[in-house]
Amino acid sequence: ALRGRPTYALIAIITLGLVVGAGSAVLAVINATFVRPLPFADENRLAIVFGNSPGSTSTAGGTPLHSPAYVRMRERLRTVTLAGMWPRDRSLMINGEAEMVEAAGVSPNYFDVLGVRLSAGRMFTEAEDTAAARVAVISSAFARTQLGADAPLGARLVIDGEAIEVIG
Repeated sequence: ALRGRPTYALIAIITLGLVVGAGSAVLAVINATFVRPLPFADENRLAIVFGNSPGSTSTAGGTPLHSPAYVRMRERLRTVTLAGMWPRDRSLMINGEAEMVEAAGVSPNYFDVLGVRLSAGRMFTEAEDTAAARVAVISSAFARTQLGADAPLGARLVIDGEAIEVIG
């Protein structure tokens, strides 16, 4: 039936190709998002916990890391290891120019809970957390692209107007 109508045959073949391509793209996204395991040790034991201000129903922003609710939760939970992280864009001064970078404040045990090992330097300590020490752990990619260094341990960054020492 389509032999006598080559235009219809061509449209049917193109439509079939588009449908198969779109289906493959959707399945690739689903695989990457839901099926493939997370790149963390014991990823099936990870959970995200949001906190809200009293009376709030929004999860946007959540509770700050050092809030009384987080501290109480960390002290009372005995069957889980609790680590905190709060992402925020920060202003980084590089060569006298301010640049917005993605950053996050984390609890001292954050990297241990995720099973992340540093390639250089050290992790945060509880004493630094308690004293609100101005220290940072940065990625190797950030060190190369933003600082032009492979091992910037001890380097001083100016983030949001404060001097911060790179420790890892």
